[in-house]
Amino acid sequence: MIKRKSTPRRAPAAATSPLNPVREKIILAAIETIERDGFPAVTIRSIARRAGVNSAAINYYFRSKDNLLEEVFKKTIEHSAEDLKTILNADGKAPQEVLEEFLLYLMDGAVLYPGLTKSHMYDVLVGRKSDNLFLQRINVLLADAADRIRKLKPAESPDAARDAALRMISAVILPALMPRAFRPLTGKSFEDAETRRAYVKSVVETNLK
Repeated sequence: MIKRKSTPRRAPAAATSPLNPVREKIILAAIETIERDGFPAVTIRSIARRAGVNSAAINYYFRSKDNLLEEVFKKTIEHSAEDLKTILNADGKAPQEVLEEFLLYLMDGAVLYPGLTKSHMYDVLVGRKSDNLFLQRINVLLADAADRIRKLKPAESPDAARDAALRMISAVILPALMPRAFRPLTGKSFEDAETRRAYVKSVVETNLK
């Protein structure tokens, strides 16, 4: 079997640019702290320790922890949006293959960076906000996925295509974020890249029937 070449997933660190080395080091340390310690445990002190700077440096560059985290979320979302745009605009790929690569990228992100993925949802899930940049981006992704579905099934209504897109995105993100909860049902370990790819393919094929 010939394996299709997928778009490599860059680490979130690739989203930053070394315009100011100290500022970027703080951002990268914040990303690592979120991923290793969990979003609720993040403090200016823990970020400063991982970045190798003092707390005053964080206050100097970002004024507050909230401002720093807002910058982290913005950069990582822009990073993912750039990668997804590359996937969606790939030349020479069939619509179903593009849809599979699109969903696989989302699933890979949730598996490889669960702390960061959950942090994007945190304020909404705990009821602090009803909307944020992450959810706004998810809605754009739903529209993109629905557009690919309509190319595969031209007779599908816009509403039906959006419903199918929502099912697919939910089907790949939720088991990735809660693997222990879904393992008894799926019988799969999504830590394995080829298992994720096969699962995504089955999700797409099931929803395109």
